[in-house]
Amino acid sequence: MKNYFKKKEFLKWPARPSRRQVFLLNYFWNNLNIIRAELKAPIIITSFNRSIQKYRSMKARGLYPSPTSDHFWGQAVPCQLDKHKKIYGPYFTESAGAADIVTPTISVFYAFRLIVKMAVTGVVNLGQVIYEKRRHPTPAEWIHLSNPRDHIFNKTYLEKTGGLKRKFLTSKNGGKTYRVFSF
Repeated sequence: MKNYFKKKEFLKWPARPSRRQVFLLNYFWNNLNIIRAELKAPIIITSFNRSIQKYRSMKARGLYPSPTSDHFWGQAVPCQLDKHKKIYGPYFTESAGAADIVTPTISVFYAFRLIVKMAVTGVVNLGQVIYEKRRHPTPAEWIHLSNPRDHIFNKTYLEKTGGLKRKFLTSKNGGKTYRVFSF
């Protein structure tokens, strides 16, 4: 398969990624190459590897980043909420890897529907596919894609910790609330 993505397109990757992060990146990179080939349209990665500082900055700006986001790419992140401390201990490390993308030449929602179809039919293997839109502070829409947690972590552990996430969602308020998507 032709490589539609160069790994340098993955913004702000750690200078010395761990073996686990390299594994997660390769898994994700393979899926993105398939998606770009199937869409026959450009894809731009707008958000990728998130640090705890970036998370805090987003919260301060009134955005709704998840404290257990797959954007952390396996980094040990201090748990922010008591409910997460009870499940994971002082640090959350179970992030599977994620990126937000836009499609500048086709409708983002149309691309989202096509990617969901690819995931349902087994063309790609993704964890979550989420269409997100917000009006404030800056209007934007994007697609959140993540690696499949049940292929990376022990399924029994994920069931015990509540780490299995709903696959196909939409949010029209920038991630504050979500709805399950179905055709």
